[in-house]
Amino acid sequence: MTARAAVEGGDPTLCHIATDGETYGHHHRYGDMALAWALQQVEHGWNGTRLTNYAEFRARVPATWEVAIAENTSWSCVHGTARWREDCGCSAGHPGWNQRWRRPLRDTFDWLRDQAAAALDNVGRILFRDPWGARDAYIAVVLDRTPAARDRFLASHAAHPLDPEERVRALSLMELARHAMLMYTSCGWYFDDLSGIETVQCMQYAARVAELVDEVGGAPIEPELIDRLSAASSNLAEEGDGRQVWTRRVQPARVDSTKVSAHVAVHALIEPDAPRSIDVYGYHVEFVDHIERRTGRTRMVAGIVRVRSQLTEIATTLCFAGLHLGEQHVTGGVRPPPPRDGWAAIVEELTGAFRTADVFAAQRAIARHFPGHELSLSSLLPGSRERVLGAVLADALAGADADLAAAYDRHAPLIRWLVAHDLPVPEVLHAIAEATLRRRVLGTLRADHASFSQLREHIIEALDVKVSLDTPEIALAASEGLRRLIEHVVGPDGTLDVAALDTIARAAEVAARMRSAVDLWLAQNATWRLLDRLPDLRRRGAAGDDDSAQAAANLERLARALRLAVR
Repeated sequence: MTARAAVEGGDPTLCHIATDGETYGHHHRYGDMALAWALQQVEHGWNGTRLTNYAEFRARVPATWEVAIAENTSWSCVHGTARWREDCGCSAGHPGWNQRWRRPLRDTFDWLRDQAAAALDNVGRILFRDPWGARDAYIAVVLDRTPAARDRFLASHAAHPLDPEERVRALSLMELARHAMLMYTSCGWYFDDLSGIETVQCMQYAARVAELVDEVGGAPIEPELIDRLSAASSNLAEEGDGRQVWTRRVQPARVDSTKVSAHVAVHALIEPDAPRSIDVYGYHVEFVDHIERRTGRTRMVAGIVRVRSQLTEIATTLCFAGLHLGEQHVTGGVRPPPPRDGWAAIVEELTGAFRTADVFAAQRAIARHFPGHELSLSSLLPGSRERVLGAVLADALAGADADLAAAYDRHAPLIRWLVAHDLPVPEVLHAIAEATLRRRVLGTLRADHASFSQLREHIIEALDVKVSLDTPEIALAASEGLRRLIEHVVGPDGTLDVAALDTIARAAEVAARMRSAVDLWLAQNATWRLLDRLPDLRRRGAAGDDDSAQAAANLERLARALRLAVR
């Protein structure tokens, strides 16, 4: 949005321009290019303008007017600030919906805020010289999540030297106060329904407040919190009220030391080389003990881990045992360590079962010793879930790829003959060709050192047998792969690889015709740098250098395929 002061008597005029940061991200491609062009125009004196900032403008042009801020107003609600507390009518456009859920949600959060404030007053005055001043100063820790920053903060604000338990409570109080502010995040009230991801995120902040009130020594308040939320109703019948949204979307999203331990256990089961010291979701996990055994395709991992919050420093020790029976089959459990020699006895029973290759005995032992939190692939937390599952799928995909490739290579001559004679290719043969050639193109695009000749061969073969390469997966790989290929067309001696340019141009032409969106800007930027060579290549080509002439032609072809203007 822009705002420009009226020009009076030739006085200097300030034009304010504000753009959404997302304009330069996922909302609009090439937004960065548009901004660069606009800034260039201004810097060249377009229409008598130049870039400045508020400080410079005010230093050069003294204020002659005073602006008064109208309290209780907002840019997105004509009813003042009603959008953040009631059904004012402002919405994102769902006819027939209402926002009556805002009032009970706001009342619930205000009640929870008061519980948090009471905890900060009652417990905080024992631990801090000024609890509310400490809360304000805690921003220094939020911006620097290092042990040294926590030490400096507590040294400055603690009422006395804190023992480890007091230190945990002090940091927990600060996190409580932080989340009590986070739950009022604006976007949670801006949109149209209680079950929206923004509002659910605010409810997750509220869940952490309730959890921390309990941890610092207050009475459990979550049951009353949920009761109060039940007065808020979703516009979607299947979402129900606040209680149901809490149960379905808030509680499962909680991450605690048990969930972190389960994640680490499954990670260790699937990936033998998984680190023994790892940071997960604000926790640091150290293996105190670690045992691995294998019999056939079955793998067993057991261990003791110490899980320490990097925010509150609360630490928990847990033990786990699990079996990976192949592919998606994972079983196991997490629990507090048994007393005295109990852990050694569990380990002996499990390893004994593996010595005799008795997998069923190991399963029975795990079920008996770990009856609580069960392990499965669902124990993996978002973030690394896809990567770890990739390891599970790797063997299955490798076998399937090999089988399909063998079938395609066996039947490829027949498929080519059918296509060449305009005869229909049976569905099963076309599916085999499609799966094989797409995987081969993907593999080449993703390779660290791509083979230009191999990529060319795969693309030509796909075109010859009428296999479409227009898939979202190939489009994504092409976005990065094209850039990487372009950056490798310059040889060690600085010359361009003419054949490689031809291959990349062909790949770019295929990518440009895809219905699946290929993000070409990385490839465009890399090609733009190569275009600096074009005038020299043309001169040498005109002088009789055939390689330079061909390189110039291929480079122009590549640029056109990437929709770059060539002069």
